[in-house]
Formats: sequence, C-alpha cells, structure tokens
Amino acid sequence: MTGLYIHVPICIARCRYCDFYKLTPDEWEDIGLYIRCLELELQRLPKGFAPETVFIGGGTPTALGPGNLAALFDVIKRTINLSNVVEFSSEANPGTLTPEKLSIMKEGGVNRVSIGVQSFNDKALRLLGRIHEASQAIDGFHMLRDAGFDNVNIDLIQSIPGMTQEDVFDDARIVTGLEPEHISYYNLIYEPGTPMTRDRDAGRIVPPGDDEEADNYYAVKALLESSGYGHYEISNFCRSGRECLHNVACWQGGEYFGCGPSAHSHWNGARFGNV
Repeated sequence: MTGLYIHVPICIARCRYCDFYKLTPDEWEDIGLYIRCLELELQRLPKGFAPETVFIGGGTPTALGPGNLAALFDVIKRTINLSNVVEFSSEANPGTLTPEKLSIMKEGGVNRVSIGVQSFNDKALRLLGRIHEASQAIDGFHMLRDAGFDNVNIDLIQSIPGMTQEDVFDDARIVTGLEPEHISYYNLIYEPGTPMTRDRDAGRIVPPGDDEEADNYYAVKALLESSGYGHYEISNFCRSGRECLHNVACWQGGEYFGCGPSAHSHWNGARFGNV
C-alpha cells in the first residue's frame, strides 16, 4: 500500500507542547505561495504514482480559510491520481472547524477526519495552549457527523500535569460516549525547547510519576476495550475494521511520499525528508 502525506504548516497559535514545523498568523506571508510550491512538488512525484492512502496533517489544515482550503484540494485533484485511494484523512482543530470547510473537505475526497481534541478538560486545554474549549470539541465532533463523516478519530493526550485520575477517566468516558470510530491516546512528550519543557525543567509544572501514568493508561485502555475499541497499536484504538490504513502502512515499512515543509518520505528502501 502506497501513501501520500501533505504537511500544511499553518496554525492559529503554537501549542505549548508541540515542536512540529508550523507558522502562526503573524508569520504568514503568502499562503498562496505555499500552495503554489506544493503544486510544484506534487508535480515532481514519479510518473504513475497513484497512492492508496492520503493524509493531510500539520500544522492545522483547517486553519486555512475556505478559499485557500479549496485551492489546496484543487491542487491535489489536478496533480495526483486519486483513483486508487481507499482512505483520505485530514487533521482538524475544533477551534477552526466550520460547516463550509467540512463541505470543501468532503468535496475534495476526504473520508476520514482526525480531530485534535487532546482533552475535554478546559484547565488542561489552557495548560497545553490549545485554542479551543471542551464545548467546541464536542460541537466540532457533532459538526463532523452532520457533514456526513462516518470515520472520525479523536486525539487525546494523557499524563497532562494537574489532571486527577477522575479527570483522566472523565476524558475517557466522554470520548466513548461520543462513539468515534477511532481513538488515539498519546502520552504527553516533553520536546526540547518547547514552553512546557521549560516549565517542567523550572519546576513550574510537575508531570505525574511513572506509576500514576501507567495506572491511568491501563485503566483507560480497559475502559476503551470494554466499550468496543480494539487496541491495535500502543496509542491507537478503533472499532473493528477502522484502523488508520495510512499509519499502519507507515508502521509496517510501507512506501509513501511526504510533501510540504518538514515532510518525510520512504520510497525504494530510502528515507528522506524536506527541510
């Protein structure tokens, strides 16, 4: 199975834990230039390349305005043979979702959306530097359903400083109550140079200990499994047959091209990346 990853390096704000390459509004110069450069990069892919999975990540694809979002999908349709695509995923942020953008995504071929909720606890969201509130995350999920998306992943982060065990369980209960097809449950990683890492190193925040972290992880794992979610990768749970095909192929050494700033590729046995 071959894949295509497209990196959209645009975010409304920088989350305090994230070290992915992105630009914020005060750094945007010409989003149209990014789209034009992406088109040139896509045109240079091998002749006959016809991916079976497409994944648009970031950054925040839904941070693009409707015009630029439509232009992005137009470029993809004009430059890539999508006839073999069985899974077309896009990431989304609850704070930037609108019915108009979801309509553009659906018309562009997206059939799976990964929404970056991270937590349903407003205090935790503020600590992480997220731009949305818990109510927006729930509203965003229902917006996806109203738009006709029947394959939705919800991202959650565990081990957020200050969250009690009950807070952790609340997140798990809310996400299972929404009944998405897929749940990603990632551990908070302190990347070098991020504000959260500086806060941890200065003692301004205290991460949970290893034992607490493990206890919470296994308790949430048990709750998700008892709610009908199979545990198919260390951080990923899904309903039967709803695994993320793009990610599975990458984990298993499949071939894919990554386009856009900082994107990486694996092709013909070689791994290489963009700056």
